[in-house]
Amino acid sequence: MQDFNGGPFISLSFSFLVKAFLCYGVLTGMNNEDLLSDFMKSWVYVLIAAVGGVLGHMMRKLGAQQPIHIGETALQGVGAAFAGYLVLLGCRSAGIPPEVSGVIIGLCGWLGADATLMLLQSYIYRKLKIKPFDDHH
Repeated sequence: MQDFNGGPFISLSFSFLVKAFLCYGVLTGMNNEDLLSDFMKSWVYVLIAAVGGVLGHMMRKLGAQQPIHIGETALQGVGAAFAGYLVLLGCRSAGIPPEVSGVIIGLCGWLGADATLMLLQSYIYRKLKIKPFDDHH
């Protein structure tokens, strides 16, 4: 099996995150100074999620006595960063204090993007009163 090289995907994901954040600034009417300050604060949380994603992935691989591949591990970190950013937006909209947001984002990073996005999906389904697709048979 060939090792996954996540380089181009990681670059594309970084670009997407930056563009998403800029759109957020435009939509909320932030001026450039506020947007830059908010952007820098957000990157701390995104970095926490990415580190949590990388560490969690490596610990799961080591626990299962499987080899660790750099590309796969980096991809897990980028996925965790994306999920962490979504969790950050949710924490901010819910008015959760920054310290608690950091803990939530770090734990979500550790869980990984797949688990975090599944939790977010079920939360959104409940909030919007939508039945999951599996129940629509």
